[in-house]
Amino acid sequence: MRIVILNGSMEKAEGFNEKLALFTNKLTDNKEIKEVMTYSIKDMTINQCIGCFGCWVKKPGKCVLKDDMDQILKSVINSDLVIFASPLLMGMTTSVLKKATDRLIPLIHPYITLVDGECHHRKRYEQYPYIGVIYQADAEDEAEDIEGCHEIYKRLAINFHSHVKFFSPLDEIKVGDIL
Repeated sequence: MRIVILNGSMEKAEGFNEKLALFTNKLTDNKEIKEVMTYSIKDMTINQCIGCFGCWVKKPGKCVLKDDMDQILKSVINSDLVIFASPLLMGMTTSVLKKATDRLIPLIHPYITLVDGECHHRKRYEQYPYIGVIYQADAEDEAEDIEGCHEIYKRLAINFHSHVKFFSPLDEIKVGDIL
């Protein structure tokens, strides 16, 4: 199993990075997991999507922006599981993680197909990774805020022709939840 972790923590959020590092070490110690690649989004150069559709028209499957997102795109599409990891701010993952998530659009096809009676993007690739979310809620985040965030990742999974394998608080996630 190949895992890509997109760490959206922007700063020290009550030990988020340390707890995530401990969990990542447990993943790398597991013999069923071949590779774990972690990207700390805040330390990378990732530009905002400009909505030019160049990844669909000019250079199909490749973003026209030249930054660190190229390596993330290759890693994500070649993984079995992509984990979006972030503290929640006002019920949602951080803005840097959202920016990286928006830039995953070259991995899907611009043409539309019906999925359960809804319009969604067609596959560009034969296989897509499962999606997992590890979050750390803020004291102000209520259950409905957290469920709203969960729904957003479920919608992303539909366009990825995949599903959300887990949506768990960082303090509760176990290696067994991933396998």
